[in-house]
Amino acid sequence: MDEQELLFHKGSYVWTSGLADAPEPTEIANQYEGYEVAPSTDMILSFSIQPSEYSVVQVTSTERSAMPVKDNTIRTPSEPGTYFIVVYGEWPAGTGTYVVKLEVIPK
Repeated sequence: MDEQELLFHKGSYVWTSGLADAPEPTEIANQYEGYEVAPSTDMILSFSIQPSEYSVVQVTSTERSAMPVKDNTIRTPSEPGTYFIVVYGEWPAGTGTYVVKLEVIPK
């Protein structure tokens, strides 16, 4: 699959300038069409300002699981289906949540 840029959608955040309480990340992502991706493909996470720490969670209709991250890289799920990838980040000025909807399509 060709390289493509996937845009994550902003969820809830608490920042020095204020806070925003957004719906659940999956509700936010469902407002947008998901990106079609191949199974077991590397995704590089890029931030305009690198968080001091962050975690990534994979969400389906039935489960949530932590995703391993190495060098800002995660792998798309190996099985076809709809997935939500949620990033929980912490920056010096606050915390934030970002989400993207993936449609994993078999090769």
